Amino acid sequence: MGEVATINQSATVERDAPALAVNNALVPQNIDQAMRLAEMMSQGALVPSHLQNKPTDCLMVIEQAARWKMSPFAVAQCTSSIHGKLMFEGKLVTAAVHNSGLLSRRLSFEFSGDGTSRSVTVTGTIRGETEPRAVNVKLSEVATENGTWKKQPDQQLCYAGARVWARRHAPEVMLGVYTPDERFDEPQGEQPTYSTRGSEPDPYPEDAFQQNLPKWRAAIEAGKKSPGDIIAMVQTKGVLTEDQKRQIRGEDTETGEE
Repeated sequence: MGEVATINQSATVERDAPALAVNNALVPQNIDQAMRLAEMMSQGALVPSHLQNKPTDCLMVIEQAARWKMSPFAVAQCTSSIHGKLMFEGKLVTAAVHNSGLLSRRLSFEFSGDGTSRSVTVTGTIRGETEPRAVNVKLSEVATENGTWKKQPDQQLCYAGARVWARRHAPEVMLGVYTPDERFDEPQGEQPTYSTRGSEPDPYPEDAFQQNLPKWRAAIEAGKKSPGDIIAMVQTKGVLTEDQKRQIRGEDTETGEE
C-alpha cells in the first residue's frame, strides 16, 4: 500500500445512502501518512500562502478533509487564516453538508424581501425523517463589508444560510469549523478580572453571567455559535455551574429538559 491511499470505491455503504463525492480523494490511513502528506502539502507553491511551510496547519486541513470525505488539496484551496483561526469558505461548508449523507435531498433556498430586508429560508430533510427542518437568515444579520456580499448578495446569503442550518441541525458537520463571515464578538461591557488557584479559574460571577446571557443566547439562536462554543469560551474566564450551562443551552433550569 502506498503512503497515501485512495478510498475504495467498492466499499460497502447503506443501500439507500446517497453517493458521497469521494472519488480520487487522498485519504491517509494513519497518522504517519497524514504527517507525510502534510509535509508534502506545505511545500507546494500552489497551496494557499497561509499553509506554505506550515505542515502543522496543513495537518489540520487534512484531518478536516478526512472527516468530510473530501480531497485535502481541494479543501485547502477553500481556506484562509483570520486572526489566528483557520477559516473554511461558505461554499465548502455547503458542499460538506451535501456530502455528509445526512440529507435525503439537497438543501433548498427560498428568498424573500429586497435590499437590507432580503432573507433566505434554508430547508433540508434529514434522512429517516419526514418533516423538513428550516432556518431563516436575514441579510442584515450576516452580511459583512467584504465586496463579494455587494456583488453577489444572494449567493453569499445561500452560503451563510447553509452554515446556519448546519450549526443548528447538523452540528457534527460543523464541529470546530468557522467561516470568514462569522463574527467572533466578545461580550460587551466591562469584563471582570479573575484570580486563579493554580491553573484553575474562579467561578464565573453570576452578575456578569446574567448580563451576558442574552447576547450568548442570541448568538446561538442565530446559528453563529453553538452552546458548546459559548460554554468553552466562557470557561476560559471562569468555571460555570451546571445550572449556568443549562441556561446557556436554553434548557429548563429545574428539570434540565427542553
